[in-house]
Amino acid sequence: MGQIGSQTVACDRMNELLQFRSTHPTTRQSIDGVEWEYILSGAGAETVLILSGMLGRSDTGYRMVTNFEKTYRVLAISYPLYDEIGALVDGLIKVLDLEGIDRVHVVGT
Repeated sequence: MGQIGSQTVACDRMNELLQFRSTHPTTRQSIDGVEWEYILSGAGAETVLILSGMLGRSDTGYRMVTNFEKTYRVLAISYPLYDEIGALVDGLIKVLDLEGIDRVHVVGT
């Protein structure tokens, strides 16, 4: 089955991602002249912040979002390019402030 099986899995994952994107709109905010994109979902009293590795896109961890949003409010960030990590952290804090989020549980991928 090798090649055909892996192609089927890839197709299934792509369909899952497309379904996720259709039900989880991306919010765009300009913060200090920098465009931030993120997904905010769920309705729990506590918030999980998902920081995706590699490409840093908010939908990279879509499976985590759908699992956590059953119990938590979930914020998944697509972080923009910065020259310094401090500027990235400052922008992230401003996103949290903008959404009225005081505390988070951080999950990285």
